[in-house]
Amino acid sequence: MLDTTSPETIRAEACPTCYLCGSSGEFLYQNLRDRIFNAPGEWNLKQRSNPKCRLVWLDPMPHPLDIGKAYETYFTHDNSTQKKKSILWYLLRTVYRAIRLTSSYLLGTRTEEIQLENMYLPQKPGRLLEVGFGSGKFLNRMQQAGWEVEGIDFDPKAAEAVASKYKIKLMQEH
Repeated sequence: MLDTTSPETIRAEACPTCYLCGSSGEFLYQNLRDRIFNAPGEWNLKQRSNPKCRLVWLDPMPHPLDIGKAYETYFTHDNSTQKKKSILWYLLRTVYRAIRLTSSYLLGTRTEEIQLENMYLPQKPGRLLEVGFGSGKFLNRMQQAGWEVEGIDFDPKAAEAVASKYKIKLMQEH
């Protein structure tokens, strides 16, 4: 059980049923820990066995007021990635990108890769809202492609970083 008295702990609420269809689910994974960003706590994933639903959700769910704790060490908060990289790093990255781009053209997969990068949105730009925009790179790329973009996130550090880096209309959910 989670220690709810610690400020580093994410309070959680039971969520035994699917919030789309209201049916109970079966455990897909139990006692998971965030090994990438080290968000505190252990979490379970449930999945609805009904083939028409198949939603996967957390049980327990983070308390809405504590969700931000899961992102305290998120990559949008770390300025160390902005440190100067070596010339070798840039050279290797350039070679890798050239090989990847050439192979995708030769294999005939470049069009599919572009559609995937753009989340299969139509070619004709329109309005786009990204919920949970992270680093803002996708919003920026879509804005450069002519889309009218907005982002909403509950993470004030991510919103601040994206607002200072890109000229994008952002909203912050509390």
